[in-house]
Amino acid sequence: MVVALGHPCSAQKRSKVSDQLHLFSQPEQTVSCAADSPLTTESARLALGRWPGLYLGTSSWTFPGWSELVYGGEYSKTVLADRGLRAYSNLGFFRTVSLDRTYYRPMSEQGYFHLASQVPQGFKFVVKAPRELLRPTTRGFDLAAFSREFLTPLSGGLGDKLGVILIQFPPGTAADYGRPFLGYLSRFLKGLPRSLTFSLEVRDEELLDSDLSEAMKGAPVSLCGSIHSSLPSPDQQLLKVPPTPEIPLVFRWNIRPSMAYEDAKGRFEPFREIQMEDIKRRELLVRLVKRALKAGRSVYVTANNKAEGCAPLTLLRFLEGLDEEL
Repeated sequence: MVVALGHPCSAQKRSKVSDQLHLFSQPEQTVSCAADSPLTTESARLALGRWPGLYLGTSSWTFPGWSELVYGGEYSKTVLADRGLRAYSNLGFFRTVSLDRTYYRPMSEQGYFHLASQVPQGFKFVVKAPRELLRPTTRGFDLAAFSREFLTPLSGGLGDKLGVILIQFPPGTAADYGRPFLGYLSRFLKGLPRSLTFSLEVRDEELLDSDLSEAMKGAPVSLCGSIHSSLPSPDQQLLKVPPTPEIPLVFRWNIRPSMAYEDAKGRFEPFREIQMEDIKRRELLVRLVKRALKAGRSVYVTANNKAEGCAPLTLLRFLEGLDEEL
């Protein structure tokens, strides 16, 4: 069944500001969708309809440079952070977004609920687990704290709009924790609730082997295929650590591997257009994603502005490539 996200922006109508507002108060600024965007053409709508198991989204939604592409006007980053998600999710193109801020600090259940209230049914979040809860001690990971401080408020706030939880370990993890790491990780992953879905992203190539596959066996987690400078290509990652059956796949197009983060940010801002097209990696993702979709899997593809210069247009060209491969 095709996921229906509704008519663009149909969910953003709000009631009039109460007459009881203070004399000097200003009405809340409503963020509108772009009225004439390449993301909302008939061809894009039809292409999305052909892939009901595909969830396209970006790493955050708070970029003022997306005016007239995603948003129907000029808005500050602060306004977009608070109220832009409604327009983003009701545009009709995006079915997911990567909630990366949680990697740096956990959110409250109310915070998650506020986000969930802005998106339509059928929209799913990819949520990064907080890094502070992913640092094992000599006794391993604290699964009780992970559940109490993260999983419980997360699932309570997002409900059925929670898609996949991303567990990410940065470069250097293998060196920091040494041989005990995979044992700690195995016990942690096998203790995760089967009612939730997890994706594991490791950014040390030396961890991508059969020992990691063994550590993941029987857990509700599959490897995330990531485009990142510290990793081999996603197809090689999934050859080394094959996907877990029946678990949705996540592909993250993070950055152009030849560029450092700050270099890409400085070159590509304000992220209005594709500036360095990466056809080779796009075509690779098209092949991997098409294979997974045809096998009946759900697939999440999230793109960062630092991949090519403009994440929404990166996803549009990916979708066009996927449709051409029919």
